[in-house]
Amino acid sequence: MIHETLFYLFNKPNISEDDYSNLFELHEFLHPAEKNLLLKILEIPRRYHKIVGFNRAVHSQIYKKDDKSDSPEYENLPQGLYIKAFACGLEKALEPYRKEIINLENKFLQNPQLPLTYILSAIDGYKMLFDDLYSMIEVIITENLCGCLLIGRLQKYLHSGYDTTSNAANIIIKTINTTFFHQLSNWIIYGEIIDTYDEFLSKMKNVLILTFYTLRSWMSKVLLLILQNK
Repeated sequence: MIHETLFYLFNKPNISEDDYSNLFELHEFLHPAEKNLLLKILEIPRRYHKIVGFNRAVHSQIYKKDDKSDSPEYENLPQGLYIKAFACGLEKALEPYRKEIINLENKFLQNPQLPLTYILSAIDGYKMLFDDLYSMIEVIITENLCGCLLIGRLQKYLHSGYDTTSNAANIIIKTINTTFFHQLSNWIIYGEIIDTYDEFLSKMKNVLILTFYTLRSWMSKVLLLILQNK
């Protein structure tokens, strides 16, 4: 039973969210207290599985020419480099949980009498993290966020008051910032904005480009005057 529980914590089986009866062969032999404890454990990774589904939907956009997703709830996801960076950040933020499950599996192999209370105490702290991460996804979907707007909307999670969420938000924002700084440095150094999805400061792009070329022209004239006066 412990092994099946750990498997569910890591991978979502093909069952409905409210039906666990086929998940465990010996469920009828469980004490009512154990059954309630087991259901409490199984409740924790629900958001985790939804986050994983979101990531799969985002990454499937990279390899598919059409916009359709394997997950109907994510069919209208915004596309772009920033949403992909967000998904990559989510993957990194989920790593501690996955390592914890692997660690629990190793402990179970060493001690087959591992109690359910031990598993619950090990993963209980991740429930709030999964709720906050899925909250980020809901904000992106409902507000159709893309591009640099993602960075600003995620800032509040840095000051959530919950260290695990703050650390995860920091990881995600750093991943998105990598994409932003790459585009920004390419614009500043070469004067080019490579923006396939029209998401890099899209509303201000024309003004910024005009400002950049005006400033560069002005600086060239100043430099020429300095050289002439030498």
